[in-house]
Amino acid sequence: MRKGKNKTEEDLDNLKTDYKKLRLSIRTTGLGKTLKQWRDLLERENEKVGLRARVVELERSLYQYHSRNSAIEFKGNLNKIEELKRKIEELETAL
Repeated sequence: MRKGKNKTEEDLDNLKTDYKKLRLSIRTTGLGKTLKQWRDLLERENEKVGLRARVVELERSLYQYHSRNSAIEFKGNLNKIEELKRKIEELETAL
């Protein structure tokens, strides 16, 4: 009887030790977070994903406007060059 009691107490001590190790592992790996903490973490991650998508969208938009502005500037410069050519031709014919 005494031997069985000692074995039971030893098993109980082992279980307590294992439980403490498990709790420590849960804390160190972050698995012990509350539901609210997990929701907050997930919400922040979703915000990051949304912000990254918005940055990509804005970069694409900026590139399109830059390309459009470059084309407009090019056409404006081309018109100025053609106007200067006409003036040169007029001056040459006047001479």
